[in-house]
Amino acid sequence: MSDESERNLWYRLATGSDLDPNTRVFTVIVQRDRETGYCVGYVDGFPGAHSQAATQRELDANMREVIHMLLEDEPNKRPWIIETKVYEKGPNDG
Repeated sequence: MSDESERNLWYRLATGSDLDPNTRVFTVIVQRDRETGYCVGYVDGFPGAHSQAATQRELDANMREVIHMLLEDEPNKRPWIIETKVYEKGPNDG
């Protein structure tokens, strides 16, 4: 199954409707910092789209807020969702 098909299936299960093809999907890369224990997240290739939090749930909320703020002044407003990918290694693990 392609990433796009999997994403649409996930969206359909969560919302009961198909994902609009114009929807932008931001993939948040999440790692746990071994020194602080915090979850650290960022969107690769999206300057300023990063945050950290004590829990995954808090990080998800923080990332939604950050992306919302970064897109506020965008002239062509399109719907967007966040996809989260969690990695076992932390940023200090090399």
